[in-house]
Amino acid sequence: MLGLLSITPVILFFGFRWWLQGNLVGGCCPVCGNEVTGLNNTQLQCNSCGEKLLIREKQIQRFSAEGTIDVEVTEVSYNSPEDS
Repeated sequence: MLGLLSITPVILFFGFRWWLQGNLVGGCCPVCGNEVTGLNNTQLQCNSCGEKLLIREKQIQRFSAEGTIDVEVTEVSYNSPEDS
């Protein structure tokens, strides 16, 4: 019985390390590029820009409400006829 009590913390320690290696995800914030780390299938907030992030399937992505469409803005120059 004493042997079981003494080996249990060791088993728990290595079990936790094994679980952590499979669930800990590291990468860059998709908004600002800052390094972030979190657990798989959880939400977190970037420490640098404050953006809400979602870690799903070991990928870091922006957290957005259902139906939200992300767009990229492109600057277009325009010369009006009055400028000529």
